[in-house]
Amino acid sequence: AVLTSLSLISLFVTLVGVPGRRADVVVRTDRPGRAAARRRLSLLGAEVAQAKKLPMKFRSVHWDDHDSILQTFPRWYVAKQELKRKKDEARKKGKGASVSTTLAVNIEKFTLQTPFKDKTLIQDSKLMIQPRRRMALFGENGAGKSTLFRAMVDRTIEGFPEHINVFHAKEIDIPPGQKVASVLNTVLNSHKLRNTLLFIQNQLTELMAAEGEPEEKKAKYRENLEWIEEELKRIESDSAVPRAKAMLRVLGFDDKAQNASLTSLSGGLRMRVALCSAFFLKADLLLLDEPTNHLDFPTILWLEHKLRSYDGSFILVTHDKHLLENVCQGVIVLEERKLKYYMCPYKQFVVRKGGEDKKRYEETHKFLERYQGESSLGVSQMGKSIKDKEEWCREYVNRQVRIGSKFTFPAPRKSKPPKGYNSSTPFPLQTLTNVRFAYDHKKNFIFNEPMNCTIMTNTRMGVMGPNGAGKSTLLKLLNERVRPTEGKFWKHDDFDVSYFGQHSAEELDLTKTPIEWMMTQFPEEKEGVLRNHMKRVGCAGDKQDSRMAGFSGGQKACVIFSKLTYRCPHLLVLDEPTNFLDMESVDSLIIAVNKYKGALLVVTHSRLFLEKCCKTFLSITPGKISQHRTLKACEKDTYDFISKLESGKNVKIKKMGTGAGQLAEQREAAENAKREKEEAEAAAKEGADEGGEDGDAGPAAAKGGMQVQMDFDVNELLDTPDLAINVTKAEKELEKANLEMAGLDLGDKKKGKDAKSKKGSAKKKK
Repeated sequence: AVLTSLSLISLFVTLVGVPGRRADVVVRTDRPGRAAARRRLSLLGAEVAQAKKLPMKFRSVHWDDHDSILQTFPRWYVAKQELKRKKDEARKKGKGASVSTTLAVNIEKFTLQTPFKDKTLIQDSKLMIQPRRRMALFGENGAGKSTLFRAMVDRTIEGFPEHINVFHAKEIDIPPGQKVASVLNTVLNSHKLRNTLLFIQNQLTELMAAEGEPEEKKAKYRENLEWIEEELKRIESDSAVPRAKAMLRVLGFDDKAQNASLTSLSGGLRMRVALCSAFFLKADLLLLDEPTNHLDFPTILWLEHKLRSYDGSFILVTHDKHLLENVCQGVIVLEERKLKYYMCPYKQFVVRKGGEDKKRYEETHKFLERYQGESSLGVSQMGKSIKDKEEWCREYVNRQVRIGSKFTFPAPRKSKPPKGYNSSTPFPLQTLTNVRFAYDHKKNFIFNEPMNCTIMTNTRMGVMGPNGAGKSTLLKLLNERVRPTEGKFWKHDDFDVSYFGQHSAEELDLTKTPIEWMMTQFPEEKEGVLRNHMKRVGCAGDKQDSRMAGFSGGQKACVIFSKLTYRCPHLLVLDEPTNFLDMESVDSLIIAVNKYKGALLVVTHSRLFLEKCCKTFLSITPGKISQHRTLKACEKDTYDFISKLESGKNVKIKKMGTGAGQLAEQREAAENAKREKEEAEAAAKEGADEGGEDGDAGPAAAKGGMQVQMDFDVNELLDTPDLAINVTKAEKELEKANLEMAGLDLGDKKKGKDAKSKKGSAKKKK
């Protein structure tokens, strides 16, 4: 009896329904009702199928609802619109000042730890960033600069404003298996707000054109479409592609390279793409971590120009002092787990910080003299304080010593002057007369006009220009690593030359210690003599007996310099010597070069190094060589070259950077030259194998200015894996209609079945 009663109750609930739980699922035996349900089911099925074609975050959007569309925008934009709405409401009530929409960051106290929470990097410090303020960030390696940047981007710092658009310009990482866009599309895709607006514009336009939509809905579609088009106009969407292409051209990407896959680029070139993305999307707060690495002279000038005219705020980490002096209005120092702010230009900061450190050293030194011997107090508060002060003083003294004596060049041996000259006046060491050079037999010359150059014993010349213009080729000609195709090369018989290039550290055997390696280079010398020399160059103490596998770039440079300067040359050729050196190493190298008594020829993108060490300047841009007395005049040539690139004019570039569009053709042409012309075999091999160092190799010329029509699929651009998964309203309605349909069929055909059987049928049809 109990079981029978429960079965009857279950059947009643299934047929009649329970208030609040699917009360609309009832049995209808009339055929018009069943037909209407089937039509509705068909329409909803088509809607769901169409929704499933959309990227995940758009599947639950009500396209006639402004707020529903707004939720698909980037988080910072939604927060900014919400603040604006609150501001308008408060203004109507006469309380507009109570709601702040400022782009300032003002956090009184925050703490930052490493991702694994095993170390505290910043302890109870203030984070302060003013709107449209240009700041530099200083801190030792491992102090937490990159972690601070990540925390601001991810907004893991408590109280960091949600409405500020933050972009971190860093080398682009490509996870395994991820679909990779072209270089140009990567820049365009970085603007997530623009991508979202374009997709919504496309959807609303389709809905406006669709038949059968109620006029009331179409009016809502039209209103939302006008809003979206106004936003697109505000961010200058129509000019996005030309702007991106112009910036990429200056950064070394011709039209063919812009269409290449991002995976084909080296890490340095990916950093250039990240810089282009940064200035393309114009974030409120831009974070730049060593952006000048892998850049040549024109691109650094371009970067400086972009930073000086940037509308938002930025925080810059760099070792380029000239860039810091020209673009930064203040400095943030991260030391001793605190952020300290200096609201003054970089030059004033250097003076102030140097004075503060010196004063602190003197006061600490007096304190330690007063309490001498009390560091043995051990773990007591006084003992710990004394140990900390001793450690700080020791590091301060070591830093001053490193700056003054990291690099040292002894005087070169006396050289007999050529005929017609005497040793009391400068005399020539090398001359290039009417020289032209090509890596292939077709004579695609690196320099359009014949070149004349004389290196005297007192020459202090700086060479600058874009990658691919011919800087490395000039150095190779002077070092006899390649021979002129036309013209004459002469050198003095009694002089020595040493070459330090970007890749000179590759000749080191990292399994050896510095002293072991030096013994292999000079086997006839005594170990003690070599150790004394290495000490003068800055490689002293335990470093001489440590394996070089763990050395930094600056430490490896010291070992190379110890070899180059053991028998000091009459001509020192430096090719990008400041790459991967920290500020202290660069300062030390400048001091050493200024004390060096021989001739100097240096290629570098560091304007500080050029300004401090050189007296004349050689500007090399594609097809043009000019000599100047001042660095400013040299910069003018480079700015003219940048203007041509941005405007899309034809510029003959052999290969800008590494991995540009014409690289394959250049290598193929170099190989053909090697086979067809026996006399140029060595030169062709040099061009194919070594031209990649600075980008001069290969005959093929890349012509800029070509306009490539791009066909963008906004659906493809937006369907990224990090979008949230939502269940759409249409899917819910489809479930409801299926249940209704199941009820109709049950009423016609299976009235005798129990509730459990009907429930199973409904699930099956769903």
